[in-house]
This record gives sequence, structure tokens and C-alpha cells, in this order.
Amino acid sequence: MGNLLHQVYRGRQDRIQRYTLWDWMDQDSDVQRALDLLAEHIAPKDKATGFPFRIEYKAKEVTDEVNTVIQDGLDYWIKVNRFDKRIFRHVRDCVKYGDWFCWRNPKTFELYSIHPKLVQGAIVDTEKLEVLAWIVRGFKFNTEDMELVNTNTTYEALQAVFAQSNTAQDTKIIPADHMLHISLTEGKFSGASADDEPSNAYASRWPFGESLLEGMYKTFKQRELLEDAFLIHRVQRAPTRRVW
Repeated sequence: MGNLLHQVYRGRQDRIQRYTLWDWMDQDSDVQRALDLLAEHIAPKDKATGFPFRIEYKAKEVTDEVNTVIQDGLDYWIKVNRFDKRIFRHVRDCVKYGDWFCWRNPKTFELYSIHPKLVQGAIVDTEKLEVLAWIVRGFKFNTEDMELVNTNTTYEALQAVFAQSNTAQDTKIIPADHMLHISLTEGKFSGASADDEPSNAYASRWPFGESLLEGMYKTFKQRELLEDAFLIHRVQRAPTRRVW
């Protein structure tokens, strides 16, 4: 497999551990409110239709018949996936974790959420810098009767490798065509190195994104330590001082 133009990209080394850190920060009421406000502003509903999506045509003239067909298809897709209720949660999780994934059923076009911690990596064409497939752990959906698994020998070989190197036997390689990836990444041209490069913070993260909580973690930790210091000081001085 050494001569194949494919490589597995896993993002930064502590990516999975970071997700646990963001969950811990989300327990804070201030962080919760901030994430809620961001998600509400990012995904507002259209006032005319009440849906979170609307179609804008680049063509100057679109017939009423074509517009009706496209609009009906969009309405069906939104209702099938209950986007009127789910879009807020998806956007919030993307802001929180930096990524969110959904598997698309090729028969019904329904989207099923997949936590980014279950995505072990991406198979990337290193020449075109395109994601060919995602390696997903704990994939519970039955895809035997679906035209989903790629018969390419690269996929089959990597599937066998990951099945042997992981305790979970339900690790699968899902073609990118069947995965919806919502991400805060700056794009493939922001860096694609497999090693950490201080000069480019995104080089070790692509194709995964970076959480917006990354930039406020230091301040959040400082505030927590300051609150603990206040509490310890108050407890220590309580026997000698009756007024704080």
C-alpha cells in the first residue's frame, strides 16, 4: 500500500481528548448561553417558509415549473430529516466540537448523526487533497443491501487493518459521498501535513475543524482557578472573620 496515493488523516493527536474537554466546558452556564446564541444567529429560519434553508438561483430566469420541482424536493428533504428542529443542534455541535458528521441513507436520504469522536480518520487523496472516505468506529447501521461499500482494494485493505488494530469490530470505511461533514476548518489549502507545524496551526487538523471553544479555554481555566482561590481563601478565613 506504500505506492498508493492515499493516506489516513486523523487530525491533531489530542483531537478525541479535546471533545471531552469541550463537553466539560459546556456544563458552564455562560458557555452554554454563548453556544446557544451563536447557533441561533448562524441558523435562523426563513421568515417566508419557516425552514432553515432557502434556494437562491444564479440563473437570471428560472421557470415556475423548475422552481416548484426544486422547492418540493427541498421541502421533502427538510421534513424527512426534521431540520426545522435538528438544524439548531447540528450547528451548535459544530461550533462546540469544530465538526459534526451525518451518515446519509442512500435509499431514503435520511441523515443520522455521528459524533466526531467516533470518526477515527479520513482517507485522503494526497494529490488532489480530497477526502475519499471516512473511517467510523461504532457504525451500527446495516449496509449489506446497499450500494455503499467501495470495492476498491485500498478500502478493503484499510478495512482489514482497522478491524485488526481496534477492539471494536464494527469499524467501517464509509465513502465520502454518503457522509455529510459540517466543519469549521479553513479548507484543504490551509495545510495538510500529518505532523504538527507551529507555523500553521491548521496543518495538523485538516480535514477536521477547530472548536470555537479552543480560543477561550485559557481564559475559562483562569476564571475557574480564580473562583477556587476565592472559595479556599473564604473557607480558611471563616473561623477568624465573620464578614467577608
